[in-house]
Amino acid sequence: PVEITVLMANLDAPDQVAAGAEFEVIWTGPNAQSDYVTIVEVGAREGSYLGYGYTANGSPAKVTAPDGLGTYELRYVHGPSDKTLATRVIEVTAISGTLEAPESVAAGSEFIVNWTGPDNQSDFITIVELGADEGDYNSYAYTQNGAEAKITAPDSIGTFEIRYVLNQSDRTLVSRTIEVTAVSATLDAPESVAAGSNFVVNWTGPDNQSDFITIVEVGADEGAYVSYAYTKNGAEAEITAPDSIGTFEIRYVLNQSDRTLVSRTIEVIEVLGTLDAPESAPAGSEITVNWTGPDNSNDYITIAEVGAEPGDDLDYTRTREGSPLKVTLPDGIGTYEIRYVIYSSDRTLVSRPIEVSAVSGTLEVVNTPVPGGKLIVNWTGPDNGNDYITIAEAGAPAGEDMDYVRTRDGAQVVLDLPRALGNFEVRYVIYQSDRTLISLPITIAPASATLAATQTIAPGGVVQVKWSGPGNRNDFIEIVPAGSDADAAPITEVRTSQGSPLSLFAPGSAGLYEVRYKMRDTGEVLASSDLSVE
Repeated sequence: PVEITVLMANLDAPDQVAAGAEFEVIWTGPNAQSDYVTIVEVGAREGSYLGYGYTANGSPAKVTAPDGLGTYELRYVHGPSDKTLATRVIEVTAISGTLEAPESVAAGSEFIVNWTGPDNQSDFITIVELGADEGDYNSYAYTQNGAEAKITAPDSIGTFEIRYVLNQSDRTLVSRTIEVTAVSATLDAPESVAAGSNFVVNWTGPDNQSDFITIVEVGADEGAYVSYAYTKNGAEAEITAPDSIGTFEIRYVLNQSDRTLVSRTIEVIEVLGTLDAPESAPAGSEITVNWTGPDNSNDYITIAEVGAEPGDDLDYTRTREGSPLKVTLPDGIGTYEIRYVIYSSDRTLVSRPIEVSAVSGTLEVVNTPVPGGKLIVNWTGPDNGNDYITIAEAGAPAGEDMDYVRTRDGAQVVLDLPRALGNFEVRYVIYQSDRTLISLPITIAPASATLAATQTIAPGGVVQVKWSGPGNRNDFIEIVPAGSDADAAPITEVRTSQGSPLSLFAPGSAGLYEVRYKMRDTGEVLASSDLSVE
């Protein structure tokens, strides 16, 4: 036995729709794979379709009417077999539209067209030559963007046509003519300007979107530009002259067509400059340069190796910083060049040599290095910007520092020593190049000290102490009760910076005490001596 299922469907839709409009069809049916609802001419063959919507997208289905008038047929089509399961007729009715625009507009200008019409999906308003083919367009605006369509007139003179175009069929629903009239412009600029300099061009003109003022070689192709300024930025256009000598051309360019609306010539003349700086200076030092020159936007004074390519600068300062200005020399020895560079072309306007000489320095450790202590270092050296004194492991690569202090903090610096024992280096480092100018080896060994102090004394008497030891800043000699912990508060104390021997007042009460050498930084007691107060 075979059971045969009869496929059935039903369609419900408006009796009539406007040509090209999207409308909804309520359907019931098997909703098999690729089933669809479509609109076709009456009597069209099975499987034909114009506008359609898949049933998989739900009910109602959205279908677009053809751009033709008369009676059509809605169909529910079974996708696997192309069989029509249900039909119904629908009338496609005429549509109309209107266009309202100026009688004339200037060539290349933007203008408004007010329209009415069906506003079908992707319908548009455009401007074309009279008699242009259906569907042609130049500047256009979709109707979905609103009833005021902004379009741009062509950069040509004569009668043109504004059209409302039905996107589905490329048919012109309604049109009207418009006159595109000539435009003019003026340019007011200096007769001559210095090469590479900024100058102002006063202009008048249509100021269409993205029109611009530029300077080019005489006879350059239409649309060519070098430095330029958009007209939308104001009636005073600031542009930069080429860094070349000769006759050039200023142009007002219509962006839409690249046409030069008006032009005039301008002479670009030579500029001169001077540099005044020391004949020689130490490596890495900052020098003062007095200069004269055009001071164009972003021009700069730089130092470079002799014969270096443009742009291979070591340090530079913009001329806008004024004259004189500061430039930092490289941390290398030999002959270099100071240059005035024209930014717009990378051309060196003027240069002069400078000898960069060697620098030297000294390091002196004032106290004995002990683990975790402070190291006092006296130094001499160039004191360039951000140079520093540091401590590092012996032989460590540049930059592997443990503690450092900038040389700008004074000719004596204090470094924190590591708590480890071993061989280390104090270094003077040139910040610019990470080069160690001079180093001094130090050994961090266990700290030790000796004391020779009064053994017996009356209450309140003066205890004399001779000592030897690290002598670090803030180390001290103290008196505490006998057997006190290392961190016990002292009865009396004197810093070792007072020298040896030194004197302390004995406690006012009789008893047994200790005289100690104590390191402030680590709290370690290095030596002690018994004291009896009787």
